[in-house]
Amino acid sequence: MSNRTPTIRVRHPRTPSTSGRDRSPTGRSPADPNGRRTNNTEDRREPSNGQEPSTRMIWKALNNVAAEVKGLKDLAKTTHKETMDVSGQILTFLHNQATPPQPLGPQPRTPRKLPPQLRREVRQIYSSLDVDEEVLYKDGECFTSVHNKGVTRMIIQAVKDGNGSYRESQMKMACRNIHDNLRRRAREETLGVTDQKKKEKKHRSRQERLRTDRVEVGKKILSKDDLKFLEAAPRKLMSDEEAGENKTWIVRHPRWRSPRLTRIVQKCQAILDKQVTSKRNSHVRQDTGLLSDRPMPTDVASCYLDVDWERGDGSPSGGEGSPSGGEGSPSGGEGSPSGGEGSPSGGEGSLSESEGNLSGVQKLAASETPSESEISSSEE
Repeated sequence: MSNRTPTIRVRHPRTPSTSGRDRSPTGRSPADPNGRRTNNTEDRREPSNGQEPSTRMIWKALNNVAAEVKGLKDLAKTTHKETMDVSGQILTFLHNQATPPQPLGPQPRTPRKLPPQLRREVRQIYSSLDVDEEVLYKDGECFTSVHNKGVTRMIIQAVKDGNGSYRESQMKMACRNIHDNLRRRAREETLGVTDQKKKEKKHRSRQERLRTDRVEVGKKILSKDDLKFLEAAPRKLMSDEEAGENKTWIVRHPRWRSPRLTRIVQKCQAILDKQVTSKRNSHVRQDTGLLSDRPMPTDVASCYLDVDWERGDGSPSGGEGSPSGGEGSPSGGEGSPSGGEGSPSGGEGSLSESEGNLSGVQKLAASETPSESEISSSEE
């Protein structure tokens, strides 16, 4: 019998794995009855060296890669957008630094026609100022002088205190109009033409009123063509009317006015003369048959003028009996004052001249007076 000592082997228990559910009490993975490992356990385990990965593991890895790629793509888009915005701001800043500032576009200009209420209010404020020269415009100084600027500021402030919603440029223009009127009056008084200017202004106003009244009447009695013809006629084609005695208007017709316009004007005036006016100081028109000595205007359409009135046919429109030409005309022909047979010094021609003038005036008055049939038809 040998003297060998027997060796005792002690089996130590294994340390359980981190996933206890995948391990059996013996520390090994569970197996099927045939001794093979299950698919779940095989799919969840990481492949060891030399083992092929399962299909589930491959799809899982691909999904992770796709998610990471999508995130990187979104990040790239955001970064690109931020980069473009910053680049645009930098380029704009550099462009503004290199380019000088552009001038402003055209601003709206002050209307030339001021509101009537503003003009009236400015006149009332200026009239209510003290008569002392320190608060009134000086017509001997320009509008932009120190004194006149102070008066303008005073008027503008008074308009603003009255809750006037006007532009300051409009208020300055209204003040400038007052100053210009004062300077014009002072200049006219210096030249001694104040009365003449007033007379011309009254004459123009009377002609404009005549034209306006006749157009209003013509809207009711004239045809479309005649009304259009009258509306386009300028003021200077109306008759000269000066105030006479006993509230009368002395009427003088232009000798160069076209017969058509004369007929239209007389037709409308006949209706106006029949209308009863309510004005206290109404004047009566007195047509003496005399003609106006105004020269023919050069800025009027030829359709409104009788271009043949100087040819000497003997009537205002080129017919017989014209005081401007023809037989018995003072301007030429037989019986002319310039000499020849029938001159004032020749005896016989002077009588024919006076007879020609008289017949011309009578025929002009007859031609310009509308007949009763025309008046009755127009009233109807």
